[in-house]
Amino acid sequence: RAGVRRMVFLGGLSPAGEASKHLASRVETGEILREGPVSVTEVRAGVIIGTPEYMSPEQVRGASVHHP
Repeated sequence: RAGVRRMVFLGGLSPAGEASKHLASRVETGEILREGPVSVTEVRAGVIIGTPEYMSPEQVRGASVHHP
């Protein structure tokens, strides 16, 4: 309706086993978007690059859970 023809969605890593609520919601959102009428490209970060001092609290919590 708004003329959207393509969407790029930044999904999250989906580790084996139980994911956090935040990561599970990103996976679910990606699945919902892919079922829609608009072409979706989903990008998932595989490696966190950068300095921990400049990471958001959400990234730090995820890094401590998934990268011991």
